[in-house]
Amino acid sequence: IINSIGGHFNRIMIRDSTTQQLPSQFSEIYPGSHSHGKPTAIVRIQSLFNFTARKWVDFQISPYTDNDQSAASCISPFLEKNDLILQDLGYFALKWIKQVIENQYLITKWKPGVSLYLLDGTQIKLLELLKEKGQIDQMVLVGRTENIRMRLVARKLPRAKAKRIIKEAREDRHSKTNHSEEYYELLKYEIYLTNVPSDMVSPKEVAQLYGLRWYIEILFKSWKSYDNFKKMFNKERVSLHRVQFTLYAMLIKFVVLFSHVYGQVQRKIQSADPKKQISVLKFMDVANDLLDQILLMKAPCDLNRLIPQFSKHATYLKHSKRNNIIDKYQFVNDLHITILQT
Repeated sequence: IINSIGGHFNRIMIRDSTTQQLPSQFSEIYPGSHSHGKPTAIVRIQSLFNFTARKWVDFQISPYTDNDQSAASCISPFLEKNDLILQDLGYFALKWIKQVIENQYLITKWKPGVSLYLLDGTQIKLLELLKEKGQIDQMVLVGRTENIRMRLVARKLPRAKAKRIIKEAREDRHSKTNHSEEYYELLKYEIYLTNVPSDMVSPKEVAQLYGLRWYIEILFKSWKSYDNFKKMFNKERVSLHRVQFTLYAMLIKFVVLFSHVYGQVQRKIQSADPKKQISVLKFMDVANDLLDQILLMKAPCDLNRLIPQFSKHATYLKHSKRNNIIDKYQFVNDLHITILQT
């Protein structure tokens, strides 16, 4: 398990949620958004992932209407001192941020509209400051009343990336807000708030660490794609108990495959050929095909006979121009991480 980064971080913890549509007759139990004027049923799955150990820590299943912000503090019982938490804007809640940075580290994007102040109390005009300096790395006070002392890190995005982000924001039909031109101008920058000191990680490393958050998106995609969620839940004549049982069974299978099988397969393959890298998406595809054999195993060593199939069908050779999640994981190692075997 990766135990510490530069002697400061304990674990890297990533939180996120995913949603799944259920048969519409369960809309009163799992209310979702309306579609064509009719109620829908959608379940939201909150998750916490230990990136350093590559293990799931917690899942919570709730209605879609229980948004991420309302679940901001639900991970508190699972955190340890000096953990680094990576989260998206959905969980941005100043009250929880103020609480969590007392004992843990946090990297989050700045939420548009949240007031920022210099340490002397002068309000920051963020866009003006960004245009003046180009990039920012300084301590600020966050929130009009909360005044949370945090580090503001901001850098201009490459032109092509900024153009794509702005285009997507303008075309977002689900947005309920008519954004100002200042809002779109700010999208040209990546803007982070953190309590990680500058002598621990540079502005570039803040962005790289935050980029690890996408790993959990890949895991969700692999789970929902290869477990065929649409087929499993696209049925109108099904009982609530069956839907709930199916959801929990699929979740348990996913946790077992990733927490107990993926790591062993990865170690075996890379010990034999360091140039080979295992793909999460391909791994889930192969694991589903071999599921009957995996479930019949009595000991970890029984997995050895399946390694050749994973090596052949679930890997790719390292590509010099590819910037994938393995590269991002290696970046963590480059921050002088101490690796302990447990």
